[in-house]
Amino acid sequence: MGFLSNGCWSSKFGLGDGWLPCYNAGMKGTREVIFEYLLSVGLLPKYDGFAYLMEALDGYVRRPAPFMELYREIGAAHGKDPASVRKSIKNAIDSAILRSGNESDNLYSLQSEASGSVKSSEFIAFSAQRIRHLL
Repeated sequence: MGFLSNGCWSSKFGLGDGWLPCYNAGMKGTREVIFEYLLSVGLLPKYDGFAYLMEALDGYVRRPAPFMELYREIGAAHGKDPASVRKSIKNAIDSAILRSGNESDNLYSLQSEASGSVKSSEFIAFSAQRIRHLL
C-alpha cells in the first residue's frame, strides 16, 4: 500500500484479476466507482462473488449482455462454470443482506418476498444503472 511514482494511491484488495485502484487528480474510473459502490451496499471483497461482480458490472455497464453470457465469460477467465459464478455472486449479495438488516437500503428493495433473497441478475442490472449515474 502506498503512493506510486505517478502520484496514484494503490492497494491490492485481493481481487482475482490483480486490479489496483488508482485515484489521480480526482478522476475515478469505472472500476473504482464499481468497487466503492459494492462496498457502499455492504458487499465484502473477501468473497469470490465480489470479484466476479466487479467483472460482471464492468462488462454490463459498458455493454449490456445476457447474464448467462457474462457468467460464462467470467467463468472461462477463472476456470469456473457459469453456475458457480452466479452462485458465488448470489452468496456475496445474500451475505450483505444478512449483515445489513436495514429495510431502507437498496438490497432490501430488491429482495423477493418469498425467498428473502436477491436474484444476481436483478442486482447487476440495478447496480449497473446506479453506477452509470455515478460515472
